[in-house]
Amino acid sequence: LAVAAVLFLFDENFSIYGGNVASTMAGEFSFSIALSLALLGFGLLARGLREGRGLGAAALVLALAAVSHGIVAIFVGLGAVTLMLLWADRKRWKWSLATLGTFGLLVAWWILPFKLTTHYMTNMKYEPYDGPWWKFFNPQSPQMTVFLLLFALIGFGASIVRRNRAGAFLGVSCVTWVVLVVAARKPLPFVGDLFWNYRGLPFFFLLRYLLAMIGVAETIRFLTRAWALNRIAGSSVESESDEGLGSTSSAAPDVPIREQLDRLEGARVRVQGMALLVVGLLSLGWVGFAIDRLPFERQVYQDGKWVHQWGFIKGPVVNDGVDSDGWASYNFDGYEGRENWNEYRAVLQASKDVGSTRGCGRALWEHQSDKYGNYGTPMALMLLPFWTDGCIGSMEGLFFEASGTTPYHFLAASAASENASDPVRALRYDKNNIDLAVAYMRNLGVRYYYAFTPTMVEKASKRSDLVEVSVSGPWHIYEIKDWALVVPLDAEPVVVRERSGDARERWLEIGVSYFQHPNDWKGLLVADGPKVWQRVDVVPDDSRSGDNRVDVLTTRTPYAARPAAPFVIDPATVRLGQSSIEFDVPESAIGRPVLVRVSYFPNWRAHGAKGPYRAAPNFMVVVPTGTHVRLSYGYSALDLGSYFLTLVGVGLLVFFWRRRKVNFDPIRPDAGLPDAAGSDEGSYPEPNADVGVSADDGSSAHVTPAAG
Repeated sequence: LAVAAVLFLFDENFSIYGGNVASTMAGEFSFSIALSLALLGFGLLARGLREGRGLGAAALVLALAAVSHGIVAIFVGLGAVTLMLLWADRKRWKWSLATLGTFGLLVAWWILPFKLTTHYMTNMKYEPYDGPWWKFFNPQSPQMTVFLLLFALIGFGASIVRRNRAGAFLGVSCVTWVVLVVAARKPLPFVGDLFWNYRGLPFFFLLRYLLAMIGVAETIRFLTRAWALNRIAGSSVESESDEGLGSTSSAAPDVPIREQLDRLEGARVRVQGMALLVVGLLSLGWVGFAIDRLPFERQVYQDGKWVHQWGFIKGPVVNDGVDSDGWASYNFDGYEGRENWNEYRAVLQASKDVGSTRGCGRALWEHQSDKYGNYGTPMALMLLPFWTDGCIGSMEGLFFEASGTTPYHFLAASAASENASDPVRALRYDKNNIDLAVAYMRNLGVRYYYAFTPTMVEKASKRSDLVEVSVSGPWHIYEIKDWALVVPLDAEPVVVRERSGDARERWLEIGVSYFQHPNDWKGLLVADGPKVWQRVDVVPDDSRSGDNRVDVLTTRTPYAARPAAPFVIDPATVRLGQSSIEFDVPESAIGRPVLVRVSYFPNWRAHGAKGPYRAAPNFMVVVPTGTHVRLSYGYSALDLGSYFLTLVGVGLLVFFWRRRKVNFDPIRPDAGLPDAAGSDEGSYPEPNADVGVSADDGSSAHVTPAAG
C-alpha cells in the first residue's frame, strides 16, 4: 500500500485537482493535509470496529480531515459510512452510529454554517465533465491502464472471496466514486453544485492504486502458496516412493514435520521478499518514467522533441503537460529569484508611498497572468495588503467562491484590462472598456487603479476622473475621483420580492442587472427593508437574456422613484477595521438610507441604525437612528448553535476516552481465509495441524497430502 501511495503522489496525469505532488505545488495544500488525515482516520476507524479500541480517536481524526477541505469532507463521510456497513453486526452498528454521530458533531461548527450560507457565496460555474469517460478515468498509458485495472479487479475479487474488509472497502469506495463523478454532471443532493466532478478523480485514482497493489500482493500470495503446497506434496510423494521400495538405510533420514514447515515458511518469506523487491523496483522505475527522471538517463533533443536516452536505448519523454520539479523550483526560488523582482519590489514600494501620502484604500489592477507569473506568483498583487501593512486592499484577494461580491470584481477587472481571464462563467463581460471600468470601480468602493499595458495607460490618462498619483516602471497608479465606502442614497431603495428557485442564482440576477444597468432602476435594489419602502416583482427581460448567461431582469409592474433629501457624510469620520466599519452622519440624515460598500453577510450587526439590509450588487444599506453608526461582524445564531453541537461532540470524545475499549465479539475467520483485518493467520498449516500427518511419537513424521 505504501508503494501505491508513492505512485499516486507522483502521478502527473492531473495537476490541480488535489492530493498528488503536482497539485500541492499548485497550491492545494489543505487538500493534501485533509487526504492524509482521512486515510489515517479510516485506519483508526477500521481498527476500532475490529478491536473496539480508539473509536473516539477515529472520530477526531476524521473530523480534522473533513474541516481541512470541503471536497475531502465528502470523501470522509462516504468512506466512514462504507466502513461501518462492512462491519454490520448489532453491537458494532450501535457503536458505529455513536462514532459517526460524534464525527458529525465535531464538524458541525464548520459544516453547518458553510452549508446553510452558501447562497451568500459565489458559484464560479465550472463546467462539469460530461464524457467520454474511458480516457477521463484512465489517462495513463494503455499498458499502465491495463495493469491497474487488471490487478484492481483481482484485488477487489480476492478481498471479497477472502473476506478482507480493507480490500472490500477500497473496492466499494472506488466504484462509489466512479458513480459519483459521473452523476455529478448535474447538481447532487445536499452538495448541489459545490462539487465539480473533476475534483473526484484524485479519490478514484488513489483507491485504484491501493486496490491494484492489493491485487499484486494477492497474486504473489497465491503463487507462493501454490509453490509451498507443491513442495509439501512433492515431499510426500518422494517419501512414499522410498517406502514402497523398501528403502531404509539408503534413504534420506526422516525430517521432523516442524523442521519441514519451518523450511517452507522461510522459503515463502524469501520468495515474498524477492517479489516485494521486484515490485518496489518496478514501481520506482514507473515513478521515474512518469516524472522523466530515471537513473543513469539523460534527455536529448532530437527531431524537434525531447527523448530519454539510456546508452543506446531511447524513449519518448512522457511528461509533456506537468513538470513538478519545475514547479518546485518556481515555488522555492522566492520572489527575489524571479527575473522581474526589481520591478515587483518597485511597485510595492510605490504602493506604500501612495498609501502614506494619499491615504489607504482598495486597489484593482489590470489583469494579465503572464505578467504576474514573472513576479513569483500569479497572485502577486493580491499580496498588496501584506506588503503595505493592510493599507492598500486587494479587491481580488480571498473573494472567489467565498464571497457574493466576486462576480462584480471580475466584471470590473475585465473592463479595466486589455486581456482579462474572466473566470466566472455565464457573465456578460465588458472587455477593455475604461468608461465602464471607472463606473464599476467607483460602485465597488475602489480607490486606486493600477494599469501597465500601453493601451489601458493611454485610455486612463485621458480621463479627468482618474488622477495619476504614481509611476513605477510599467505601472501607472491612478486615484479614482469621488470614490467612497459610505454613500448617502439620493432615492429610497426598492425591495425586490423573493422569487422561487436557487436563492444564490436569483440574487446574482438582481446584482448583475443593477450593477451593469443601474439606469434601468429608480432606486437601489435591496432584499429587505422597512415596510414603507416600495416592493416590486421582477422577471427576466427576454430581449436581453438567454445564451446560457445570467438573466437580465426588469420589473413586472411600473413603480415611481422616491427621491431622498441629500446630505453629506464626512469621509474623515469613516473608519474601516478588520471586522467593523463606523461613520458619523448629521442629524438631518437620521432615518435616511445609507449605502455601505462592504460585502453583505448575515453575521453583520448594525449599532445606531436599522439593518443592515442586503443591497445590490452585494453590499449593505442601513437606516441611521443616531448620528454615529457602527457595523460589526460577529457570531450569528447559526454559528453559536453549531459551536454548541461541537462542544457536545467534545463531550462524547471524553466519553470514548474514559470507555477506552468496547468488547466486541470476534469475527470468526473462515478456514484458510484471513480474519476481518485481512491477516494471513490460518493460511498456512501450523505444526501438528491436521494436514495429513502420520507420526508415531510426534518427534518424527512424514508429511502426507491432506485427505480430500
